[in-house]
Amino acid sequence: MLRKRAWVAMSSGKDSVWALHETRRRGELEVAGLLATLTETFRRVSMHGVRESLLDRQAEAIGLPCYKAQLPWPCSNGEYERAMAKALEAARAQGVTHLVFGDLFLAEVRAYRERMLAQSGIEPSFPLFGRDTAELAREMLKSGLEAHLVCVDPRRLDGHFAGRRFDEGLIAELPPGVDPCGENGEFHTFVSAGPVWKSRIAVVAGEIVTREGFVFADLKPAPTVHLAIEEAKAADRACLGALLEGASLPSSDLDLARQRFFVARLGNEPVGCVGLEMQGTHALLRSLAVRADRRDADVGTRLCERAIAFARHAGLTSLCLLTTSAEEFFARKGFRRTSREELADLVGESEEVRSLCPKSAVPMKLVLVDAS
Repeated sequence: MLRKRAWVAMSSGKDSVWALHETRRRGELEVAGLLATLTETFRRVSMHGVRESLLDRQAEAIGLPCYKAQLPWPCSNGEYERAMAKALEAARAQGVTHLVFGDLFLAEVRAYRERMLAQSGIEPSFPLFGRDTAELAREMLKSGLEAHLVCVDPRRLDGHFAGRRFDEGLIAELPPGVDPCGENGEFHTFVSAGPVWKSRIAVVAGEIVTREGFVFADLKPAPTVHLAIEEAKAADRACLGALLEGASLPSSDLDLARQRFFVARLGNEPVGCVGLEMQGTHALLRSLAVRADRRDADVGTRLCERAIAFARHAGLTSLCLLTTSAEEFFARKGFRRTSREELADLVGESEEVRSLCPKSAVPMKLVLVDAS
């Protein structure tokens, strides 16, 4: 049975991205494209202020075409509705029957969208409406979604939040009355990675400016820097120790004679490391650490992938690990929960397994070769 086709109203922010994710997860509609509104004069996403080039990078990372409704500046409500009517006509011409919105709980906004689409022949869809926003924010972050605040309303939230990463730390700092998802207009975001992404978009926060009563962070594509990952040498022991201590990971048992470590460098700077302790045909993946100022640069992912690739090439049958804070990260790499008993059977000679890692650490295992 053919599914009905949908476009997703794409703001470049987390709620529209999550609405896309939820629509795909439900499987009732085929997401065929994105619909974004841009302020033509500035070539930026309306309200969010995100560069058109970054919106294009999002569409490429998601793997969907993006229709752009061009708006004048300043823009009246009538001009907005005429631009949207033209976009809806283009959608109908492509067999689109639904437009998906990321609205969460504002009934008047939902009612306005329903009125706007009432005579268009296209039905609105609100897959996130009514969700608890604190729970939703945690779910987004747990999935690996990465976002930055690109627009802040200083009447509701201090402007210094502009440009910051949307993470647990930021949510904890939000003052009482500010919605964790910014649904009342407190802030808007740009998403650079998430469950619907084919590839991460590296960005940096540029100039912070105030325009028309809002504080904007001008996100830019991060400059391309070559990340080199090399096997650690004896001379790297000091930098390995510093990286581990900076990440609050054990370093007292470092022994490069019996452990295989890899170091990630940007230029000549060591910015991350990962280690393997091999025991027979199994290994403990340990000490994955990334310098705090480089945790937006895919260093951890690249290091983990290098360790897994080495283990496969070496003919190992499984990789094990213990983690206190990165279960979701490792789950996306194929690791699954196991028992402490199995971990002890496979890699129990490691001091990390015997005593250094706390009992609260989650044991996980990646099967490289199916023994069955």
